[in-house]
Amino acid sequence: MTDSIIGRWKIQALRLFNDRYEQIWVEAPVILADKDHIDSDKKMLQMDILFTEDGFIKMLMPVPEDIPPEEITAAVQSGELTLYDEKTMLLHAFPYRYDNGKLLYDTGFGGSGAEGQENFWEEIIQENGMLQWMRYRLQKV
Repeated sequence: MTDSIIGRWKIQALRLFNDRYEQIWVEAPVILADKDHIDSDKKMLQMDILFTEDGFIKMLMPVPEDIPPEEITAAVQSGELTLYDEKTMLLHAFPYRYDNGKLLYDTGFGGSGAEGQENFWEEIIQENGMLQWMRYRLQKV
């Protein structure tokens, strides 16, 4: 499935807890329609996830239209913001790799390597043409 993951993905569902504290998948349209759902989740649904050929998962978010260009320029120059293109910010990039047929990503957290120096790699589940990564179920666009 190596080549089939390359490209843009959208968040199709978020893994949330229900009233019984069980993890469930809630689809994006349901979250967006729920006026009581937290805004941060709704904002995350705007994000594109880009799997690149050079082994990175890039979290991309539209630059908010209400931010003046001079503030964006200042944020880029200070290192506070990284632009992917003129209308998109790069929130984070995670390395990914295949290991023994499993798709893994680097969580960025220290793992059980020599003296805790290696980062912890976690599996991305590939199922029914979708990916389960962190708390997101992704669908290719």
